Amino acid sequence: MSFYDASGENPMVVQYNSDIWVVEGVNSTARQVLLRNVRSDEVCSVCIDSVKAVDHHALIQSSVAKVAAKTVWRSLILVNGFTPEQIMDAQSRCNIIVRTLSRKFTVQEAASECDLSNF
Repeated sequence: MSFYDASGENPMVVQYNSDIWVVEGVNSTARQVLLRNVRSDEVCSVCIDSVKAVDHHALIQSSVAKVAAKTVWRSLILVNGFTPEQIMDAQSRCNIIVRTLSRKFTVQEAASECDLSNF
């Protein structure tokens, strides 16, 4: 397996301990690689034989799939993290407040409509 220096244009991405790491250096004599974890920024030195090269194309495809999955999940939640039910409830309460302020509803009727006490 050939490794690239992380400061170069194409750092080598490897899998170690079921996680993704970037190779930051290689000590060929000691057969050790210096790794930096892409999520935690942890640094460690391990035996070359304990890491597995990651196909960059597969890594990109996996990232695209994860982004697509997050986009689908986010589409289920609307404005500022509220669910559709929460938004409908807020709109209903807003209508009640507007009607109360325009004197079409009494405070007691508004409270009753919202299942609240008027005390």
